[in-house]
Amino acid sequence: SHVPSIVPAAAPVQTAWRMKFLIQFSSFFAPAFQGRVVCLEQKQKKEGPTLFTLFALTLVCLVGVVLFSVAAALVLTLIGLPLALLFSLLPWVLRLAGIVLLVKGLLDRPFQLENLLPAAGAFAASWLLSWLF
Repeated sequence: SHVPSIVPAAAPVQTAWRMKFLIQFSSFFAPAFQGRVVCLEQKQKKEGPTLFTLFALTLVCLVGVVLFSVAAALVLTLIGLPLALLFSLLPWVLRLAGIVLLVKGLLDRPFQLENLLPAAGAFAASWLLSWLF
């Protein structure tokens, strides 16, 4: 008894062409397919939890982000706090220096207008810093 074939007469040529295409296609995308095959093989083996679950990965990333944020905040605080204190106190220190330089410039003999320039510079820097910050 002869079983009728569904494939037409030109099928051997088409099948050979298709096989050649599939071989080239699979060799081109082999790394992507191999990764998926390995993952599927690992899932089918069921030897135990060898990979992180998505939930475990989420928890690890969350803890990492929290630790990084705390470390960054600590470093920025240690750097920023002295700078904040410096810039908040600097205008007052410059005003005191300006007063001392003004008194020194007024008491210098013979009196010259150039002796008051350091005091004017200290007052100008104090005003500029207090205006900016």
